Amino acid sequence: MLYYLSKMYSESIKSCGKYKDLKKTIVIGILDFDYFDISKFHSTYHFYEDEFKDFMLTDKFELNFVEMPKFRRASKDINNPLHRWLLFLENDIPKEMLKEVVEMDPVIRKAEERLEWLSSDEETMKLYKAREEALIEKMSMINEAEERGERKKAIEIAKNLIDVLDTETISRKTGLSIEEIEEIKKNLH
Repeated sequence: MLYYLSKMYSESIKSCGKYKDLKKTIVIGILDFDYFDISKFHSTYHFYEDEFKDFMLTDKFELNFVEMPKFRRASKDINNPLHRWLLFLENDIPKEMLKEVVEMDPVIRKAEERLEWLSSDEETMKLYKAREEALIEKMSMINEAEERGERKKAIEIAKNLIDVLDTETISRKTGLSIEEIEEIKKNLH
C-alpha cells in the first residue's frame, strides 16, 4: 500500500513541474481478510508527529484499509455512503438490496451502468476471460510446482528411512504408496 501511495504521489507531478503541484493521494485497500487487531472495518491513516498527535505533517497522504470480513459481520447502514459502496462491491448482495443501493446513489448507479456496458463489450469480455485464464494457469503451475516439491521431499525422506523402518510405516509417514516405496528400494540397491 505504501508503495502504491508513494508511486501515485510521485507520478502526480509532471516533468519540469513544481513540488507544489503534487496532488493529495488517497489509497484505498479493500482486503478480503482481517488485517488489524481492531474491531472496526475501516481504518484511516495519516502522517502525524509521534508525540503530538494533533500535529499533522501533511494532509497529502492518506491510507484507507477496508477489511471486508469485519464489514460483513457489522450491522449495515444503507444511509452511509461507505456502506452503500461496500454493499455494491459484494458478490452475494441480494438483488433487492442492490437495486435499493443503486437507486439511492447516483454515483453507484453510474458505476453499475458502466459495469453493464463493459460486460456487454465483446472485446473487453475477451480480455477479461483471457486474464482470468492466465491467472488460473499461473495458480495451477504454482500448485503443481509445490506438489512436485512435496513429492520430491517425501521421496528423499523415504530413501533415508528405508534402512530404519518397514515399508508400511514409511508409507504412512511420507504419504507415498507401498508400490512407490518398493520401487525406491529397488533403485537404491
